[in-house]
Amino acid sequence: KETNLSVVVYSGRYYEELLDLENPVINEILKTADILIDGPFEIEKLNLELPYRGSDNQRVIDLNKTNKDGQIAFVSV
Repeated sequence: KETNLSVVVYSGRYYEELLDLENPVINEILKTADILIDGPFEIEKLNLELPYRGSDNQRVIDLNKTNKDGQIAFVSV
C-alpha cells in the first residue's frame, strides 16, 4: 500500500468462513488487503469469461469498503 499498489488476496474459503476462524493473522490480512477473491474453484462452475477468477461461485470483494461499511461490498468486474 505504501507504494500505491493494490493488494489482492485469493482464498479457497469464503469471506464469512475466514471471519469465523477468528484467526488474528487472517483478520489482519483482511484489514490491510484491498481485494479478496474468495471461494473454492469448482470445475462444474468453470467460467473462462470471468475476470480474476475461474468459476461462477467465486466472488470479488472490496475489502476497504467492506471494512468501512460493515457489510460485504462486491466488486462487479
